[in-house]
Amino acid sequence: MRHWIALLLLIVLAGATSPARAWSMFGHELVGELAERQLSAKARVGVQALLEEGESLASTAGWADRMRDDKAYAWATPLHFVNFPRGRCEYVARRDCPGGDCVVAAVERFRAEMLDASLPRQRRAEALKFLVHFVADIHQPLHCGYGHDRGGNTYQVNVDGEGSNLHRVWDHFMLARTGRDRAGHLAALSAEPLPEAGPFQPVTWAEDSCRIVQADGFYPQRRRLSDAYFERFRPLAEARLRLAASRLASILEAGFAPSP
Repeated sequence: MRHWIALLLLIVLAGATSPARAWSMFGHELVGELAERQLSAKARVGVQALLEEGESLASTAGWADRMRDDKAYAWATPLHFVNFPRGRCEYVARRDCPGGDCVVAAVERFRAEMLDASLPRQRRAEALKFLVHFVADIHQPLHCGYGHDRGGNTYQVNVDGEGSNLHRVWDHFMLARTGRDRAGHLAALSAEPLPEAGPFQPVTWAEDSCRIVQADGFYPQRRRLSDAYFERFRPLAEARLRLAASRLASILEAGFAPSP
């Protein structure tokens, strides 16, 4: 499956099992826009100094997925996820992130690179784009799931008569089945203030996503999904998007407009 292109326009083969890419392009854009709305003027200036004219957090939020088609960025492929053993959501770096090749280490790495003024601007700009993407990825539960089914990509389900997989359900259908357009999603997600970001703890963020995956009912026993599955889990999916945006904004605010 290619990266989540515009919501409602994504086309895949029925029952495809190739790796989905988290939150879709549309979902990543929502996180980027919601985060940017939270920034102070000073933090916006710092962010914009790394981006090109006309770019925004929303427009660059899917960059890391687009680069997966570029062989020069093949090294970044394992950075989009982390795999946990079944029944164990306690992160062990040696076991779960060998060589630092996982989303937990990626968030830590690119935050540091983005803020390192000794690095070339281009490298810091790429670090920012990676960071925007990976903060969203780490909040998509199935990017902190099981390795044996490739984060739900090989767990086949049927949605409205269409063959699909559980990863795509969370990437696409959770949002698409609401029928909202971009403005509608932004309005719904920002109807209340975003939650408190809390401290910068990517390990905890990943463990929380893992616990969602391992909760009863997350993997549906009936492969033909009913409305009840979406009604149960959509609020949780939207909460993860909102939390990702809050935490991304907090990282950028602390980095570019630190409190005295």
